[in-house]
Amino acid sequence: LKHDAKLDARNDVGFTRLHSSAFNESYEISKFLLEQGADVSVCDMYGCTPLYFAVSNGQLQMTELLLEHGANINARSKSRSTALQKASSAGFDPVVKLLLDCKANFQTPNLDAATPLHYAAARGSTSIVKMLLDGGLGVDIVHNFGRTAFHSAARWGRVRFMAIILAQGAETNTTAPPGCKAYYKEDNFMVDVTGCTPLICASEHGHLDAVKLLLENGVDINASRVDGKNALSCAVGSGKAEIVEKLLEVGVEFELSDLAGLKPLAQALKSGKNDIVRLLLKRGTSTNTRDLEGRTALHWACLGGFESTARMLIEHGATVLEDSFGRTPLHYAVYQGSEVLVQMLMDKGVDPQLKLKDGTSLSSWDKNSSQKTVPSLERTMPEPSP
Repeated sequence: LKHDAKLDARNDVGFTRLHSSAFNESYEISKFLLEQGADVSVCDMYGCTPLYFAVSNGQLQMTELLLEHGANINARSKSRSTALQKASSAGFDPVVKLLLDCKANFQTPNLDAATPLHYAAARGSTSIVKMLLDGGLGVDIVHNFGRTAFHSAARWGRVRFMAIILAQGAETNTTAPPGCKAYYKEDNFMVDVTGCTPLICASEHGHLDAVKLLLENGVDINASRVDGKNALSCAVGSGKAEIVEKLLEVGVEFELSDLAGLKPLAQALKSGKNDIVRLLLKRGTSTNTRDLEGRTALHWACLGGFESTARMLIEHGATVLEDSFGRTPLHYAVYQGSEVLVQMLMDKGVDPQLKLKDGTSLSSWDKNSSQKTVPSLERTMPEPSP
């Protein structure tokens, strides 16, 4: 500075010296720069101020210093995020308290319409939640993905937080409004979750304690999303047997179909979840109901090559039926190359010379299979004409 260096000079991303010192927790340097007249409200290329970086690292003393020098407590980045939102999402209780004591706006949403309460709920920061609620923040504000803070807490299994906002009058059956989407990172796709309830969120993501809390507070156990999936079908699809068992205990409807015509039993069979299949069969679910293409549970078991599951279904009364295209479970067993499944079905009297509605024979399914030729099928095929 003695050699005329510019106090608020920026680097390629818009950082000034004050940004850097605030980010790197250099209190004395920040204090010196402020005393020399550094711009406390300067923004980098993303719209972030030095205060935003101080808060993001949980620096209480630095935050106090910047506020004392006139930092805008409600400044918003280009994503419309504030210092309070950042501190709430990171779980820095002392910083949140300081910002609230200094009258930070706790109802300001970001571009996703999420408030500090949504972030605190997802993190499970009960002390921050209490501070925000004590300040008068509403519990049922919905962000752009259609979730309230209660949805977020259920999604992450934050049971203590859920108990707090239940006491504040949170709506247990609140549903995501029309057009709401959720991103499924593991499958890299967006799902329309219109109608999603906190119970569906908790069930799908495997949070048994959250499910129990919701059931104790009078939720609608059969509420479903726009795709037809309810809490049970979501728990089945995610392989959460303990949640499936709990939902069945309280009388959830287990014969509801989603928009693809799949019932919980078919969903369990698609993923080979024998423990869930047993629970559903014990409860009395039908083994012969069909999806939109006429496939039964036995079709799905053979399609997956699940030999023990297919045997279990047959023991519970599953019959060998044709789907809408004339395919029987035997077709899928042949395609999978499963000698065990083929023999099991032939023992049930399935005709190995049965053809599909388009005239396709079982032998062509065997040829299309990536598996080895099935011996028991080969023995039943007629000899070719000379």
